[in-house]
Amino acid sequence: MTPPSPETTSQKKQSILNILAIFGFLAIVLLVAWLSLLFVQVLPSTFNSLASIAESLYGPNQKPLVITNPTPEIVSGDTIELGFAEQTGKGSYTFSYSCHDGVSLTLIDGDTIQPLRCDMVYSTGEKPDTSLTATSDTAASVLVTYTVTYLRTNDSKPRAEGSGNLVITNPDVATNQPPVSSETVVEVTIGNNETASPTSSVAVAPQRPTKPAQQFQTFSYIPPSQVNGFTDLQVSFIELGVIRNNILSPRLTFTRNSENFFRFEIKNIGTKTSDQWRFTTSLPSGNVTVRDNQFPLKPNERAVITVRFPVTEAGTARAQVSVSVPGDRVSTNDNLLRSVAVQ
Repeated sequence: MTPPSPETTSQKKQSILNILAIFGFLAIVLLVAWLSLLFVQVLPSTFNSLASIAESLYGPNQKPLVITNPTPEIVSGDTIELGFAEQTGKGSYTFSYSCHDGVSLTLIDGDTIQPLRCDMVYSTGEKPDTSLTATSDTAASVLVTYTVTYLRTNDSKPRAEGSGNLVITNPDVATNQPPVSSETVVEVTIGNNETASPTSSVAVAPQRPTKPAQQFQTFSYIPPSQVNGFTDLQVSFIELGVIRNNILSPRLTFTRNSENFFRFEIKNIGTKTSDQWRFTTSLPSGNVTVRDNQFPLKPNERAVITVRFPVTEAGTARAQVSVSVPGDRVSTNDNLLRSVAVQ
């Protein structure tokens, strides 16, 4: 038997190598396909794990908390039931409300009655509803803003937050006299027949109260101005509503074809008496008005300003206020914008 020639042996080896290369290529393709399927299955859980890590580091994303049965108006001394959209997971709700003279709210939970201080946050438990008693002793009608939040167990920041308005009326408080304020007040009336240019500059000095000091029920501490201190004027919303017979009646909305009002305050929360300051109002009536040369405000002193104007069209109206003063330390609290429904 003739042994195979070297060329034949070489050709066989090459054929075997080619076959092994083909099988190796197919094995690599199958391995890549298997790894791809495994990656697709693991990817969602990986992203979920990353999201959980991010949430633990930066806190949960806050969502709106819907108040399911808002009560727009209540008589002083009555009880209201506030309901909130139920949240997922184990957690609890909190409640807080804005401060007004003579206004107090009380939390009722079975036989437990807990008075609530304004501008403080209280836990109302795990149930998505709260029972409250509201009283107003000094005003015939006052608008109170409240805030509700939801936090899961071990959360440091709310996962959901919502707010609403409540008008508390007291028929026992006389309403036949215009309201008297112990605060510095400026009354500005802007009507459709105003002939001045849309933007005008008028000096209006804040009026000093004329009510005898011994009749005041509340007092504001005015600390001495610090020579090396700072000025910081802050604009804040107080209330809005309709004017009838020269009486301010708080409402949640503006009233069409009636005279409405918008009240806000300018307060010096700094440590130094301010220079003369100015404020600008942009009202639903279309008027933009500038008031210059306002009296300087001492530390902790404020000016309560009531703007009166008509509204002629239904829909949504915007009231905007800005304040400026030389040397103001913080600018983020110099503007106020309120969008209000018109009925």
